[in-house]
Amino acid sequence: MPPTTTLAMVFTVAASARQRWCVARVSPAAALVRAGARFERGALVALHEAVAA
Repeated sequence: MPPTTTLAMVFTVAASARQRWCVARVSPAAALVRAGARFERGALVALHEAVAA
């Protein structure tokens, strides 16, 4: 495979991953998960005291 083709494929994969990561970071639940909240089947089931305060 020519180097230019490989570079184009890497760029495409990186651009796609960046778009998905931006969507994941914008999610309102992302901050809760980072703070330690636990979800099961999309419902919040545990929220640590430090997050609730």
